[in-house]
Amino acid sequence: MIKIIKKLGEGTFGKTYLVKYKDKKYALKVEYIENSEKNKSYKNKIMRELDLFNYISKLNNEDKNFFVNLYNFEINNDCYQNISEKTEKPKKSQLCIKYLMDYCGKYTLDKYEAKYNISKKRKLSIILQLIKIILILYKGGYSHNDLHVGTNIMVTKTKKKYFTLNNYKVPFYGLQCIAIDYGEVSHKKFGINYKKHPYKKMFSINKDKHAFTEIFISTYRLLSSYQEMIYDCINSKKKTLPWLNNNLWSNGMKKLMNNHIIFFKSRIEKYSELYPEHKKNLQYIFEYKNSSKSIDQLILDKKITKATFYNNYDYFYNILYKINEEFRYYYPNLYKKYFGWCSVRKIDIPEKYFLRLLHANNYNQLINVYLDMLHKK
Repeated sequence: MIKIIKKLGEGTFGKTYLVKYKDKKYALKVEYIENSEKNKSYKNKIMRELDLFNYISKLNNEDKNFFVNLYNFEINNDCYQNISEKTEKPKKSQLCIKYLMDYCGKYTLDKYEAKYNISKKRKLSIILQLIKIILILYKGGYSHNDLHVGTNIMVTKTKKKYFTLNNYKVPFYGLQCIAIDYGEVSHKKFGINYKKHPYKKMFSINKDKHAFTEIFISTYRLLSSYQEMIYDCINSKKKTLPWLNNNLWSNGMKKLMNNHIIFFKSRIEKYSELYPEHKKNLQYIFEYKNSSKSIDQLILDKKITKATFYNNYDYFYNILYKINEEFRYYYPNLYKKYFGWCSVRKIDIPEKYFLRLLHANNYNQLINVYLDMLHKK
C-alpha cells in the first residue's frame, strides 16, 4: 500500500506528493482531468505524456537516468477520497489521473542555483546535460518545448563520473539533471496547430534547426546571469518582470535601434550572413522603429507574413535575441535602462566564447563551444 509522506507541491490542475511504497520513495502526481481526456487521442495531453513515458521506458540505462520513469498510472473517479492529508478537509470526488514516478529530490535547477554557488565547471556540465536531454528526445522525434532553467529540471547528487555526448566523456561533477513535466511535449504524430503556435512549425520542417533554437535558449541563459536578473526583480518591489511584458521588450528594442543606429545596422549585416532569409525582415523592423506598433505586431504585417517567414519564425526571434544579448554584453547599464530590468548583471563569459556562441547556427557548434569552455581551449 502507498503511504503519503507529505505534499511536495500544488498547482491549478493537481498536486504532487512524496510517498513510500515497499520501503522506497516515489513521487505521486495527481492531476485533475475532464471526462473527455480519457479518450485515447493525441489531442489529449494525457495521451501525449504517456506516449513519451513509453519512449523513455525503452531508452538505455544511461539515457533513462536523465528523465523521470513512470512505474504506474490510473484514472480514478474519487481522487479527493483516496488522496487526502490530515491537514486537509474532505472534498467532493473528482476525476483525475495518478502517476507513480521517480522521486528526484527537492531541488529544481532554479532553487538549487538560488541556494548554492554553482561553479563554472558544474554549470557547463549542467548545460551539456541539458543538450544531452534535448538530443535524446529529438532522436525519438520529440521536443520537450518547456525545458528552461526554472521548474522543469531537477538537480540531484550522483556518484556517476561521466556521461557521453557526441562521443565525448563529460564529467557530472557530482550533479545529475533530470527533465520533468512533459505536458508541452511535441511530436509530428501529435499534430500541431501552426496558426496558434507558429514558432512550432520549424519542428516539423527542420528538426535540427528547431533543436538548435531550443538548445541555445535553454543553455545560454544559465551562463548569462539571466536567472540572477529575475531573482533581483522578484526580490525588489517591482511587480512585473520585464521578460513577461512583450511591449516592454519591444520598446527596449526600439530604443536600441533609435539610439544605436550603427550598432543595430552592423548586427543586421553580421547575422544576415548566418540567416540571409531574414535580412529584409530585419531591415523592415529597423525602418519602422518609430512605429506605434510593437515588434510582434510589425512581423504580423502583411509585408512580411509570408510562408517563408513562418517556416523560420523561431530563427527570426533568435536573431533579435542575439542582438539583444550582444547589446547587454557591451552596454549593461543602458540595457537595464532600455529594457526595464531591476539590476545590472554582466554576462560572465569571456568575449571569445561569447561571440562564438552568438555566431553558432547549429547545435554541434554550440556543443563544441561549451566543451572548449569546459577544457579552456
